[in-house]
Amino acid sequence: MITRGTFLQLFSSFFLSLLALLDFILLPQAFASTHPIEKGKEIFTARCTSCHTIGGGKKVGPDLRGVMAIRSKSWLKSFISNPDSMFNANDPVATGLLNEFKIKMPNMGLSPDDVDSVIAFLETQQGMARVTPQTKPSGKVTQLAPAAPSVATKPSTIPVVGSAAAGKALFTGEVSFKNGGPPCMACHTVSGMKYLGGGNLGPDLTSVYTQLGDGIVSVLVTVPFPTMKPIFDSHSLLEDEARDLAAYLKGISSQHAESYAPRIIAGSFIAFFILMVIILTLWRNRLKSVRKTMVERAQREADN
Repeated sequence: MITRGTFLQLFSSFFLSLLALLDFILLPQAFASTHPIEKGKEIFTARCTSCHTIGGGKKVGPDLRGVMAIRSKSWLKSFISNPDSMFNANDPVATGLLNEFKIKMPNMGLSPDDVDSVIAFLETQQGMARVTPQTKPSGKVTQLAPAAPSVATKPSTIPVVGSAAAGKALFTGEVSFKNGGPPCMACHTVSGMKYLGGGNLGPDLTSVYTQLGDGIVSVLVTVPFPTMKPIFDSHSLLEDEARDLAAYLKGISSQHAESYAPRIIAGSFIAFFILMVIILTLWRNRLKSVRKTMVERAQREADN
């Protein structure tokens, strides 16, 4: 029997353990929210490393080591917050980057606080700034002149002129990629797919065209994302296939991402109900036969 003192001791231990658990869960979140550099590092790792490195060389976008020495903070804030407006305004730096890397930086949908945190993180990652012949004897590096767009440069992205129907067939796997890559729905889903949708290893791609525009074709051809490179390095998409996929994604970009969880839950209940019906049907006479055997045995014993 548990005494009152033992009960109070157990309750106190449980309460203290609960407080410790809450501290373990909530303190990291509070730390991240009050430390912009840590928050910026998390955002950069999750959202930016697929296209940029810090000291690791160029990828889909430029290496950002020393970026704070060659771009003003206000320009970086504007470009990260809304790159589309910078491209539409023909900003010379943005246009120069577009000409060099052949793909527009997508709008990541970051809040002003998120952008400030990313910039705070980049300020801690400067290392050795890029030195140019314009470096003054004092050792201070002057801000580099923005890259001027080339007059003869063609449009920087591969235009979307593919077939949406063919793109859908490639996405769902009805038609295989010519170089043997897996279908998109193995890892991704989009709104409007039948049954239980596609995979959830990668993000929902319903609105991806809204973020990347025609630049999505270049992304599909180069596949810059770390999780996809091991798969598609030896099974790259052809430009025609990328255009078809882009046309399909462009056509559904105005739809809303759809959750397939209700379908999965409903399907699970239906499957369970059907299974129970099958079991009860197969075993419907089981108890009757057992009861009949017991009754017959009891009658024989009574007769003897």
